[in-house]
Amino acid sequence: MKKISYLDKLTVFSIVLIPIFSSYKSIIPKIDLGMFIFLVVLFFNILKLKSSKKNFFYGNIIWIIYITYIIFSIVISSIFNFSNFGFNFFRFFKHILIINVLIYYTNNKRFNFNYAIKIYCKVAVFASLFIYLQTILFYFFNIKLAGYFPNLIMYPSYASRISTIGNHMFRPTSIFFEPAHFIEFVILSLIFYLFYFEKGIIKIFIAFFITSGIFLSTSGQGMIIATFIWMIWICRTLKKKRKREILNVILISILGIILMYFLFKSENGRLALERIFSSSGNHAAAGRIQGYIVFKNLSLPEKIFGIGYGNVPNMFFTSLIFNLICIGYVGTFIYFLLYLIFFKYSKKFFLKLIVVINFILSVSSTAFMGVTLLFYFMFIVSGIIHYKDINKNKLTIKY
Repeated sequence: MKKISYLDKLTVFSIVLIPIFSSYKSIIPKIDLGMFIFLVVLFFNILKLKSSKKNFFYGNIIWIIYITYIIFSIVISSIFNFSNFGFNFFRFFKHILIINVLIYYTNNKRFNFNYAIKIYCKVAVFASLFIYLQTILFYFFNIKLAGYFPNLIMYPSYASRISTIGNHMFRPTSIFFEPAHFIEFVILSLIFYLFYFEKGIIKIFIAFFITSGIFLSTSGQGMIIATFIWMIWICRTLKKKRKREILNVILISILGIILMYFLFKSENGRLALERIFSSSGNHAAAGRIQGYIVFKNLSLPEKIFGIGYGNVPNMFFTSLIFNLICIGYVGTFIYFLLYLIFFKYSKKFFLKLIVVINFILSVSSTAFMGVTLLFYFMFIVSGIIHYKDINKNKLTIKY
């Protein structure tokens, strides 16, 4: 196996850990710690390597089309004086930068796919272990253990609205700022342990361990997506009709039923379900619907072309509604096309599943924005290129 250079390792760490560090301040105003580390590592990568056209991955063309339309939407919005909620140039620039670096890194194979999965899964297991620790300390010793440093948070005003206790329920966040960030990070590890690594009961139990952590976070979308992933695994395993694997399914199903029984029997479980389905303005579903009201009130030309990337009111938007408002029907069509193209290019089932999960999270959360976009699509695009190279060179790799 080819030795991994220190710069390659730093590149992997700068991307795998960016969802964690992006909550913190850096020494430069308006640039979070995760982005600061990422830019420093990027600088050294640029010094070492110049982009080469011969390595260009043609699937990345859709990113160039997407970026071009983002710029076009801002021009159109300015010419026709579309609604102005306050254009955020920094947000626009960060989005463009992240996509360009994604193209640069994947074209030049700067993200070591196998090594990245190895490091990422270790961090995901640690994050899950930490959420168990928070839960045990709270319920047995009434101790609220924060997994982040409040004084170093990038946006203090946002921090004041987030606490471990919310809506009269305990919501552990692990080493993240809030449960949603924990879910967006660890859910990939569930896919890797069930569909990427070599089959084995240990890997399955690690996946169940991570799933239990997701349920302990009381994140509704996390519970739903984790259950969805397990159902796919069960269906695919039963289809193989192998006795040992069927026994694994039976064992995991029993453990899953026990987990759900105790969770939803508890007060926290009941409140978690209430957050998902309640129509109250303070609950999860209502928080995701309010963005569609903003879009509904736009004029027809604004709905078609968008009002410019980052030109939105100061409120929560999912990635889908954010794109609808900013780049309209035309830009959102490119957004859907992007998912279809990467789904088609993904030759491995687990990569296709990552594309699907990211799309679901982009509808319910912010998985197609900022560092989360970079984190997911670095794995997706690098994985596509990795297996493309294996097929091209007719190599056989054992995992």
